[in-house]
Amino acid sequence: MKILLTNTVSFRHMIVAVSLFSTSLNAQTYLYFQDSPSSSYYDYSWMELTSPSELERMGSDLRKFPVESVIPAHQGVNSLRLKWISNEGGGWFAIAAGTDWTEKNISAADTLMFWLYSVEGITEVNLPKVFVEDITNKKSTFQLLSPWVDDLAAEVWTRVAIPMSQLFNENDGTDFTKIKTIGFTQNTSDGIEYTLLI
Repeated sequence: MKILLTNTVSFRHMIVAVSLFSTSLNAQTYLYFQDSPSSSYYDYSWMELTSPSELERMGSDLRKFPVESVIPAHQGVNSLRLKWISNEGGGWFAIAAGTDWTEKNISAADTLMFWLYSVEGITEVNLPKVFVEDITNKKSTFQLLSPWVDDLAAEVWTRVAIPMSQLFNENDGTDFTKIKTIGFTQNTSDGIEYTLLI
């Protein structure tokens, strides 16, 4: 499974969409997750939790993103597993970085793209929010996923594509020339357990 950012070039006044099978010659793809060497957790990740919300975490310090290796990934050998219960007064976030936490200049990217798989099914309003983070740990404005994806049926991989202009236009001080992570964070506080594969 991959989390990636892409940019495109204009050709005859048409925008050529970039995806994994793009034929655009000048397109660039920035990967923030592409399979984990470990089947239990993704090393280049970080999670934080504020009770009374709950969040599945791995690693000796409970800061690592769990990896799903049983349910087949949409692409590759595994995916990230985001399992949470959001409660009033609590909070959480889960971030993934590229290999070695390498920063990337995504200022010319046009699309943040990833695939989601809901184990139980989830309404669009209960999906987590998404953000990026620069090398100074400045998080971009948290963005709802609901404008870009409908309710997720159970056990179906669904493609999500978010225009990067949605993040750029916030003018929130995030340095998009030095982005190290992409993250997800608590949205609604409904007290229900959800599991998303990414």
